[in-house]
Amino acid sequence: MQKNGNHIETDNLDDASHSRLALHWYGFGSPVGLGILAISIGIAAVLLRVALIGFN
Repeated sequence: MQKNGNHIETDNLDDASHSRLALHWYGFGSPVGLGILAISIGIAAVLLRVALIGFN
């Protein structure tokens, strides 16, 4: 695997390396996964508040 600036050449990578690269950007530890987790926690908090207190 060679880094070329911001581009990673993936010509000679095996399947495990492709999987690691995919999880780096799309797993729950990635910025995308953490954003989805933060939104999910916010929605759960709002639903819990509505369930306990109501809309008032």
